[in-house]
Amino acid sequence: MPAAPETAHHTPPLNALRLSGIGKSFGGATILSGFSLDVPEGQRLALIGGSGSGKTTVLRLIAGLERPDAGDIELFGRRLPYRRFAGRLIPDDPPEMRELRRPIGMVFQHFNLFLHLTALENVTEAPIHVLGQPPAEARREALALLDSVGLADLADRYPRQLSGGQQQRVAIVRALALRPRVLLFDEVTASLDPEKVAEVLAVMRTLATDERVTMIIVTHEMGFAREVADRVVFMQRGVIVEDAPAIDFFTAPRDPRSRAFLNLAS
Repeated sequence: MPAAPETAHHTPPLNALRLSGIGKSFGGATILSGFSLDVPEGQRLALIGGSGSGKTTVLRLIAGLERPDAGDIELFGRRLPYRRFAGRLIPDDPPEMRELRRPIGMVFQHFNLFLHLTALENVTEAPIHVLGQPPAEARREALALLDSVGLADLADRYPRQLSGGQQQRVAIVRALALRPRVLLFDEVTASLDPEKVAEVLAVMRTLATDERVTMIIVTHEMGFAREVADRVVFMQRGVIVEDAPAIDFFTAPRDPRSRAFLNLAS
């Protein structure tokens, strides 16, 4: 009797992020309620929706810039250590919290560069003081990263001497210098002149080819989201309206609210 064929076993990808039952309010206004989202490692997720839909709040919770009022956040299978005190969630173990969040890099809409540091110094600051890299090694890696985005010859310039597009590229490189496993992008082209948008999107397209990095992109650039994202999550008023592969979302959105949003964005 011939041997039975072997059955292939495919291990599902590890979740880079898991948000479960997240609640968040500001000034009595509920932004997120019972919000849950899994993001597999290596995925390129576009988080889209109108103003006030809660997209940026999701990123800020993941990055640790805001604390949830309720729910759990896991990074690579490890739950962030919050505990409830006086009706609020607070970090239970701040050193562990910092360690768990170390693989996360975030790029902001308004660059957030240190104005008193050169482009090179902006990029080397965290590797030296957070990762403990020797200054010479951090400088060498920073110059290579700046060169990869066409800014090696501007390494000694201060942010005020750079265009908006150049500052945003420095901000992206600064996030990359920490060797992140997850990159969060919050409307990184929204503050740029139209002619500068293309140079930043080109850098992000290159990043999207690196399968080791998980990307969550909040953007109003629907053409870019369609090109780069594997998956689209469309939010409205703190709720996920539609969660679909990017090709399905942009060619045949299921929810009428998604269709209306795309019609307005086109």
